[in-house]
Amino acid sequence: MQTKASISPGYMARLVVVSIITLIGGFWFCYDGFIGYPHQQKVAQAYIQFQDEGRVDQWPAYAQERGWTAQPESPKSDSDIWLQRILGLAAMPVGLIFGIATLRSLGRCVTCDDDGISANKGKTIPFDAITKLDKSRWQKKGIVIVQYEHDGKKGHILLDDWKMHTENTEQILRMIEEKTGMGQPDSEVATDTPADAVVTS
Repeated sequence: MQTKASISPGYMARLVVVSIITLIGGFWFCYDGFIGYPHQQKVAQAYIQFQDEGRVDQWPAYAQERGWTAQPESPKSDSDIWLQRILGLAAMPVGLIFGIATLRSLGRCVTCDDDGISANKGKTIPFDAITKLDKSRWQKKGIVIVQYEHDGKKGHILLDDWKMHTENTEQILRMIEEKTGMGQPDSEVATDTPADAVVTS
């Protein structure tokens, strides 16, 4: 019987929401910083010049010819403009990072059956090829790293019940423990293997 732990809808939704919010915010700030605020500053300064020269009565016709507002607000300062630019240029990369993470998570899964374990529909790793079951972060973070050596290559498969379907992730862990006999207490297993990918090989 095969058990499959896919990326959870809740985790995907969080990635999508953060990506959309930061991208929209980034575009908004960039528009204000590079277009909106400089234009407003130009119009407001022109209006102030008309006031200083005592030509306010000519402003409505002047503004109408250029499609400007008849009652400009106080001009945006240079610091306001630069703040918008900085916020926009900072937010957009964050949105792109989360967007890429969303795309990379599509279709990711870990499957386990009587033949072994595989990630992302890749090569099945037999249970006897598993060399270590790192459960040092299982209790606190729900992360388990399955280390293996197969066909002369070393690699690891990451089980993460925060990103993946929780119940199925735990079922896969229990199946690995049963098949390999590596069911040590969580606190007794430790490793410094980085948990930065679902699978490497």
